[in-house]
Amino acid sequence: ANLTSQEFAQNEDLLLLILSNYLERKIIFHPILKPIHDFQKDKTFGDNFETVFHIFGYRNHGQSYYISAANQ
Repeated sequence: ANLTSQEFAQNEDLLLLILSNYLERKIIFHPILKPIHDFQKDKTFGDNFETVFHIFGYRNHGQSYYISAANQ
């Protein structure tokens, strides 16, 4: 609760990067709701991997929701 929205998103980005490396998969994050803030924009983690997982998510201060989508 002491983190700003930007710091919260940065922590989650780090977790998604770690997960991407662990799974050896590229993870592409797509925000679910519009309008979005800068910390909620599309992001890609693990650019060096071929297999792709798309996830849709909602980030707000202190809480997040993620939905896995079809992989390619």
